[in-house]
Amino acid sequence: MLYGARQVGKTSLLRHLLANKNVEWLTGESSTDRERLQFDTQQDLIDFLGTHPVIVIDEAQYVDGIGQSVKRMVDQHSDSLIFLSGSSSLKLARGVKESAVGRLDFLTLFPFSVEELIEAKSWDWFRVNFERLLIAGSYPDIIDSFNEEIDSLAYRLLHYVNGVFLQDIYELGGIRKPSTLKHLLKLLANSVGSQVSYDGLARETGLSKQTVMNYLDLLEQNFVVFRVDSYARNIATELKKSKKIYFFDNGVRNALLDKFSPFSMRDDSGALFENFVAAELYKRHSYRRDRTHLHFWRTAQGQEIDFLEVKDGEIQRAIECKVSKNAKVKSDESFRNAYGVSRIVVTPESFKEFYSGTSE
Repeated sequence: MLYGARQVGKTSLLRHLLANKNVEWLTGESSTDRERLQFDTQQDLIDFLGTHPVIVIDEAQYVDGIGQSVKRMVDQHSDSLIFLSGSSSLKLARGVKESAVGRLDFLTLFPFSVEELIEAKSWDWFRVNFERLLIAGSYPDIIDSFNEEIDSLAYRLLHYVNGVFLQDIYELGGIRKPSTLKHLLKLLANSVGSQVSYDGLARETGLSKQTVMNYLDLLEQNFVVFRVDSYARNIATELKKSKKIYFFDNGVRNALLDKFSPFSMRDDSGALFENFVAAELYKRHSYRRDRTHLHFWRTAQGQEIDFLEVKDGEIQRAIECKVSKNAKVKSDESFRNAYGVSRIVVTPESFKEFYSGTSE
């Protein structure tokens, strides 16, 4: 099961992995293909699996009853390999996980990570294009067109975000008033790096607290944003505290605000850099499957550390983001005394050293 936002490269990855294999390729966006997956008889199902050793169901969230269809296929214990892809983890996962316990593997695909970019290009390329990455993001189509003028990249991003990206979310979430969700998204885009609460977001948007929570679930399940919780030893207390919300891609965030001015001229450069670091840490731990979770730390007195990498309840690293190497950094003495971990400060100038250290 391959998850990921629209146009993040799911289909391209599957075509690359399955090149030169006998693949039956179906898509949930085709009514004909959807009908083929509604097997009228058990013999129809057996014949289908016997004929096709490798089956791909692309955009599978559009297939009604996809969970039941997969369950029937898996229950045959055939030798067929079945690949599902989808841009909504909510709709695709419903019923599928239960149908194939122990015989199902998951992968979430994100916009290109720094690790992928430097492997395909180089650290020099990354250094030269770093500020543009903070503005335009790293979706495959953007990276393919990276040498174009920023206005051209902005047009691509605006077309993508306001087209298939948001339209899919409206459809999958049954959103009757898209303007309310768009308002919430713009508010979140302006709040990157700041603590938010469900009550506060409800007041700002005029939505109910429950609707805000439902919308945030929808945005997470469609790979727009992810939440970072505050860290505390008392989990019950932690869950009551504020959250920070980050975007998986800076380009999507900037498109929601229609704001593509150069990094050096931005009043939100700190938020852009922090969002970039957050997304890269999230991608790294997701791909590694190392069960490391991101948190932030803040006291009632206003002492704060941007990110904690936590595994098995233990803090592995404490990370503070600063957009300038000359920025004043507050003391972390109280944090060190409480948790015995020293903070790492990362800036755009030190990002290579910081990021290279995570790959050892």
